[in-house]
Amino acid sequence: MPLNIRTELYIPDRIKDGYGPNKQGLEYLKNKGANLILTLDCGILAFDVLDDFYVQGGEVIVVDHHMAEPKLPKAIAVVNPNRLDDLSDLWESCCCRCCFSFACRTYSKTS
Repeated sequence: MPLNIRTELYIPDRIKDGYGPNKQGLEYLKNKGANLILTLDCGILAFDVLDDFYVQGGEVIVVDHHMAEPKLPKAIAVVNPNRLDDLSDLWESCCCRCCFSFACRTYSKTS
């Protein structure tokens, strides 16, 4: 069952843009009409950039597996087995597993 949503892909250049979400990338996506940003394998520590986007009315979902801090980015969801409040015992998971689980769960809720 198709989700019937328009998507735009942005992958930052690790050398030029650094690792993870950045202001230029979020501006690019915002100018393309994005109102929901999904970060994959990054974002758990991108407080300033993601918080700014969220405060401006954008929505953010972070899917990551890197070590989290007690503070989390402002987001409608933060999927990360390394959150300090996570009790799943999946802390060794790679982000592929996190993304696959997120996709399966999202699909099951929409079909």
